[in-house]
Amino acid sequence: FLPMMAEVRGIIEKGTIGDKFYFILSGNVAVEGDDFDTRKIYGPCDYFGEAALVTGKKRAARVVAETHVIVYTIEKEKFL
Repeated sequence: FLPMMAEVRGIIEKGTIGDKFYFILSGNVAVEGDDFDTRKIYGPCDYFGEAALVTGKKRAARVVAETHVIVYTIEKEKFL
């Protein structure tokens, strides 16, 4: 696992190629789909980013930090 600590709000942009799996250590992120009806909040011990790694499709949602967040990442090659 590699910790990701950055002073940015955006973590994943919709439509990008998946290169990492994310595990939330602390804080909250919002996963935003095509509209705000599909917006979900993920917190500690939740994860995201696996679908693009497994299917090879582009990222289906945008993920942004809602609070100060620390996530661990696993590179695609190690995840698979």
